[in-house]
Amino acid sequence: MPDEVATPIARMMMGVAGHALLAYVQLRALAEVLIETGVVTREQLEERFRVMRARELDRTIDEWFEPEIAKHIKMAFEAERAATEAEGSVAPPDPGEVARARAMQGE
Repeated sequence: MPDEVATPIARMMMGVAGHALLAYVQLRALAEVLIETGVVTREQLEERFRVMRARELDRTIDEWFEPEIAKHIKMAFEAERAATEAEGSVAPPDPGEVARARAMQGE
């Protein structure tokens, strides 16, 4: 099968990704309106998101997906969380090294 012909699963994944991106943009627009009008502060919104993600993510995955699929989605989120935590534990780059690297790239 040629690369340009998407399989049904690939089409489904692209559709899900498209819906997720659209929902994200709509949510960001709503959040910005709420912040701009003083209904909520950015800090309150970020804290609520942090709490909701910790409390509701697994439950929502379980509601939306069959158990075998839910297990893999949860594993992917856990791997992402672990990678993010590992990145946070790395020391920031030395500014001199960054400048030298940029100079070498011709920036």
